[in-house]
Amino acid sequence: MSKSTKTISAKSGEGGNIQLANKNLYIELVLPAELRIELAAINKYLAEHIPAYNPMAFDGFHMTVAYIGDIAQYAKSANKSVKVLLAELQLLVDEFNKEPLTSLRFSGYDLFSEKRNLIVARYTISHPDYIRILDLKKTCATKYGAPAESDYEPHITMGKIQNCNDANRPNLVALNIPRLETAIINPDADEPIVSGIIKLAL
Repeated sequence: MSKSTKTISAKSGEGGNIQLANKNLYIELVLPAELRIELAAINKYLAEHIPAYNPMAFDGFHMTVAYIGDIAQYAKSANKSVKVLLAELQLLVDEFNKEPLTSLRFSGYDLFSEKRNLIVARYTISHPDYIRILDLKKTCATKYGAPAESDYEPHITMGKIQNCNDANRPNLVALNIPRLETAIINPDADEPIVSGIIKLAL
């Protein structure tokens, strides 16, 4: 499940850079490097215990906040340039980051997607942050052609089980997968590891 990205410069404030890979644009949460290292270690454990497990590449770990889609196609229908749309979206991200997310806690591992063949690390989020993200999704849908979404389930995809079915689908509880200890946002700490900042990614 590797994912290559190419970073380009963008006029931005706290929102970071815009990364290019394919055409599908989304907004993601910035993850601390310590968490990526821990995710990679747990993926090694999963690969040793689950046959046909395809782990996510180290630089592919991400937590989607809002999916937007094919920005180039939407630019044509909106009669705008991709550059203009990206600049508008960056302003939207920068405005959001003026009040970063404040609560996001690891809650466990789960099987995700209709086929239940993706292993994800799930997180809980505070109700105020949940509402803010839904508002962000609504703005992306009404102004930038994103699919309409009425819910948000924060998670990080760990990897995919190839040819997964009822016969070989693993029992994650029985695997005793180590818990993630690195916090994305820790409001109890004097200084949060990451202050809930989001960024544009492609």
